Amino acid sequence: MFTFITVFESILEYGWLLNGIVYNLPLSHIPCYVFGYYIGKLFSKPFTLPKKLLAIMCITSFFITLMTIIGHSYKTNFISDYTRIVLLSIVLHSVEDTMKQRRNCKRLLHLIGLGVSPLAVTIPNTLFIIGNLVALAALYGYDVEFCLIDEKQKEDHIADIKIYRQTKYNKNTVSPL
Repeated sequence: MFTFITVFESILEYGWLLNGIVYNLPLSHIPCYVFGYYIGKLFSKPFTLPKKLLAIMCITSFFITLMTIIGHSYKTNFISDYTRIVLLSIVLHSVEDTMKQRRNCKRLLHLIGLGVSPLAVTIPNTLFIIGNLVALAALYGYDVEFCLIDEKQKEDHIADIKIYRQTKYNKNTVSPL
């Protein structure tokens, strides 16, 4: 399950950036997709969310996708895409934070996701449906109640350093686009 979550996180991060560029969205909209992904990433850091709330977020994202398909909107729709990215990112990062995996494996999976991310241009709604199904399947094994991060983790600034490094990386790689 970790494999699918990590690959889909990369698709959320980079695929909709490409989607916005290909569909000629206004320049102000394109970075918002990446920002929506990071809202989900940052949202899972200060506290853990209960399984029921994450399931509601995932089902909401799924229904937004269905409404987009029923409305015959095959092109990108900024508000629905942004909402789905934020909701799905929160769910995937919350579940992923409870899983323990090797760092090298995660890097390789991110590269695979980067290679697959152009599919967000051709089949965006299908990817959202697959992402929601992956998230719901991952929630099956998620058994965490709402809690704040304990004091030891608050003093440990590794999460802050990771966020800084990722932001610096994206500034250097995404801003030239």
